Formats: sequence, structure tokens, C-alpha cells
Amino acid sequence: MESIELIPEEETIKFFGDVDLDHIYKRDGIIEGYKDEPLQVTSEGSPIQVKLYSRTGRPVTKLQVNTNETAFKGINSFVVKNEKDESLFTITDPVFTSLKNGKGLSSRRIQTNKIRSPSDEDLKIEGGDLNLKGAEGTKVEGKEIIWSAGQDIFLSSNGSIVLNGHEGVYIDINRLPIAQLSNNRYLTGQFKVCVCVPGGKLFRIPIINPNDRVYCHHVNMQHNNPCI
Repeated sequence: MESIELIPEEETIKFFGDVDLDHIYKRDGIIEGYKDEPLQVTSEGSPIQVKLYSRTGRPVTKLQVNTNETAFKGINSFVVKNEKDESLFTITDPVFTSLKNGKGLSSRRIQTNKIRSPSDEDLKIEGGDLNLKGAEGTKVEGKEIIWSAGQDIFLSSNGSIVLNGHEGVYIDINRLPIAQLSNNRYLTGQFKVCVCVPGGKLFRIPIINPNDRVYCHHVNMQHNNPCI
């Protein structure tokens, strides 16, 4: 370290410059930086752990920061503030009031009653395996709502499912799987859209001859079952 300053009347120790330490014990649990300088805590090759010990010497509260995870244990209050000492996020009132400088929020699980973006900006929700669930229902509103997935999209409800668009509801037919009526190849630009019962999965069957009557149950389920 560059230097150290002891301030008995404030019960404070000031460190100047970069300090390389192993374990730090602070009786009052307060570690602060200078007003105009950010306090940075770094670790090389190992996680950062912050523990609060009880009177018996057992750790009851724990904060651990890893490369891909930040975990809290035994926390009753957690607050994120900005440079004006304004609360941006708390676990008692979990609402992000301002994320102007944030380009994205990544989390394995988020439980909230509302997620919204400014009226003139898009809201994008992405994930490898994304689930949107609501104990009392889920409502999605926007000028334009686009759902896309590399695999399947499932909509389920104990009550009703309502898709209501001012200019209509559209499905990209080219993304629906095709179930052939036979093992022969087909050359056609016309398809019939079918739905699996009771699963509700959508698929297409080709119409070779527009004059022929083709129904969804004509698919050979033993060799090419689109509902699986």
C-alpha cells in the first residue's frame, strides 16, 4: 500500500493506493471509499467472500462473488444506490427505477409483477430455454409482439388463451414442420395447416394436387408423426 492513516475519533482506518490483503476483519461491518473515487475489490483466481459473524463466531450472513454468479445468504436488506444516494433497486421493493446506462439484464430467474420498456424503445427478452409464467395469468402488450424460437413455442393456461391484435395475428408458416403424406418427395408451394390434439402443436401437410381433398388425418403417424 502507499500509506495508511488512523483516525481514532472516527474509528476509521484509511488506506491509500492499492492494498493487497488476504482477510479483512471490520467490527462494524462498514467498508467505504472516498466520495469522488470508486472503491474496487478484486480477486485473482478465487471468489470474493464477505461474511458477517455472530457473537458466537459463526458466519450468519454471506456474500460471494464468482466469475459467473453473485450469491447472497441470510440477507434482510440489500440496496443499490447511485452517486446521488438514490435507491435504484432493493430486495424489499424490487423495482429498477432507472437503467439508462444498462444495455441488458441477465439472470437465471426473475420474479416480478411487471417488466416494461420506454414507449419509444423495444423490449427484448432472450434465453436458451425461456419460460414466462404467471400465478394469476400473464399479459403481454405492445405495438408489435414477436415470438420466435429455434424449437417449439408452447402456450398453456388453466383458463383461456387470447391472441388479439389490432391488425391481426400472424404465424410464420415457413417455420412450421412439414409432415409428408407418403415417403415420396414433394414439389409444391401449397400446404394445409393442421393442429395436434390435445397437444396443440401446429404442422403443415403438402397439397400435391389442389383438386384433391387432403385432410390432417391422412398423415402416416407411424413413419412421420409431427406431434411428437
